[in-house]
Order: sequence, then C-alpha cells, then structure tokens
Amino acid sequence: MFPRLKAPDALGYLHPLPPWLGQVLIALLCVAGMVLVRACVDQAAPGAGPFALMYPAVMVATMFGRWQAGMLALAVMHIYAWYFLLLPFNSFAFTDPVDFYRTIVNGAAGAAVVFFAEIIRRAFAGALAQRDQRIAEQAGLLREIDHRVKNNFALVVSLLALQRRQITSDEARDAIQLAEARIAGIARAHAHLYAGQWHDEHVQMAEYLGGLCTALAQMLGTGRNIRLVADIKPAVLARDRALHLGLIVNELVTNAEKHAFAGCAAGEIHVAFGPLEDGYRLVVADNGIGLPPQVRQGASGQKIIDAFCRQAGGTLEMATGDTGTRYTLTLKN
Repeated sequence: MFPRLKAPDALGYLHPLPPWLGQVLIALLCVAGMVLVRACVDQAAPGAGPFALMYPAVMVATMFGRWQAGMLALAVMHIYAWYFLLLPFNSFAFTDPVDFYRTIVNGAAGAAVVFFAEIIRRAFAGALAQRDQRIAEQAGLLREIDHRVKNNFALVVSLLALQRRQITSDEARDAIQLAEARIAGIARAHAHLYAGQWHDEHVQMAEYLGGLCTALAQMLGTGRNIRLVADIKPAVLARDRALHLGLIVNELVTNAEKHAFAGCAAGEIHVAFGPLEDGYRLVVADNGIGLPPQVRQGASGQKIIDAFCRQAGGTLEMATGDTGTRYTLTLKN
C-alpha cells in the first residue's frame, strides 16, 4: 500500500519482538481500549453510534504501529461493531437493508482514516529525521571547530614556549611563562565546556566545573603539596556564562597556587558553586598566607578576573588575611 520508509514509532520500544507481532499487539491494545470505552458508553446509550469509536482506535493504532496495525484494528473494530452493536445485536444480519450500505461506508471511512493517518505519521517521521540529521551535522561541525581550536591553543603555547627559551631576560621570560599558563587555562576551560555537549546552549555546571576542578587538582598534585576540594551543586547556566565562570575558577586557583602558599609545606584550595534564591554563588578560598598587596590591586591577574566577572554579569568580593583568601562571586538570574 505504501512505499518502504524507515520511521520512528512505537515498534522500536517492542524490540526484540518481530515487527508484525508488535503491530498485532498495538492493534489489539487499541481495540481493547475502545471496547472498554464502548462498554461505558453502552451503560448510558446502548448501541448508540456503533461505528463511532472505531475511528480513534484506528488512528491511534496507525500512528503508533504503522498502517498494518491500523488496518488490523479497523478489521477487528468493524466486525465487533457490526456483530455486537448494530441491530439486531449479536448477529451479522441487518434489521434495516440500509444498514448494509452504512456498514460499507463506515468501513471505507475507516480505511481513509488509516491512509491519512499514515501520511501524517510519515510526515512527522520525515521532519524528525531531518531535524536529527541537521543536529548531527551541526555536532560534527562543532567537533571539527573544537578540534581546530584545541590545535590552535596548543600551537600558541608551543610558540610561546619556544620564544621563552630564546629570551635571556628573566622578567620577559616570566611574563611569557604567565601567558603560557593563562592560554593553557583557557584551553582547559574550553575543553571541559564542550565535552559531550555539542548541541546544547546550556551547561550542567556540576559536570563542567566538577571536571575542570578535577583537571586543576591533577595539575596541582604534580608539584607542591596543595589539595583542591570542590563542592559543585547541580545547576544549569547558559554556555557563555558557564565559560566565564570556568575561566574565573581557573585564574583564581592558579593565582592561589602561585601566591597563597609561599613558604608553606601544604595547603588547600576550596571551590564551591551552587544556586541561590535569585541567582548563583561561586566561592574560591584558600588557607594560605594571604595575597601580597601588589597582587590584590592592579596586577594583571586581578584585572583579568575583574573582566571575567563583568562578562559573567556578577559581583566579586575578596577578603584576604593571614588565614587565607576568599573570593565570592554572586550572580543574579
């Protein structure tokens, strides 16, 4: 009746049953549902509209089980209505000769319902297939872009490292090394932001910041005895805002590792993020010796942090002293 076409429907949920058996089950379930409804109707109006409930059963069976299930539901419901609901009851005879043509017309109308329901089902299926194809193509493009961005970050870091080895000035070498670290941090935040989330404009912060903190903890563990503890509550943020938060965390953790534990045998950095009633809060704190005055104000790192906070739309507060430093970023919805 119809050309072959792969389309999503309820049959996929009945795997590993053969398709024909799944269609039979769907048709019989639709018929059983309509028979129950018919029994309720007959309590108030016995025999009224004998073929009326056939059409919903046929349409539902077709939409979920393809045209084969619809035709089976049509045949069963048509015979049921003819035998049990059309006068005389429990008989295929006709009290009125006109009922013969009435039966034929209702059967033809049921077949038309199957035909148009199958067309609608296939139209929806085609639209869904095109949407999925576009999403797959966009995801592929994003993966390619992400791959190139990663390569570009790695290339820039390599060029800076090469330049640093050729410079004799300690001040210039330190500046280039700092630039390397910041670019590596941006690359790290970018990599964790796009991991497994190609076609979503919103980011699960527990996964994103949790993964970023894990990477930062591994980086800290390779050198001094500094431990990073993360407490990230579930929340969903827009991708751009999430990226800025990741960059802020990266910069604050890097600054703490560099300045907060001078002369300390060990230390801890705590990163916490979670929702508030009207927004979100990010806290990065350490138990070090506090930031030196030249780092608190005017340093390039502090200016970068302030810029990221403005881009994220948040308000940053800092408290520092002999027992450590605490940054608190508050974001409004």
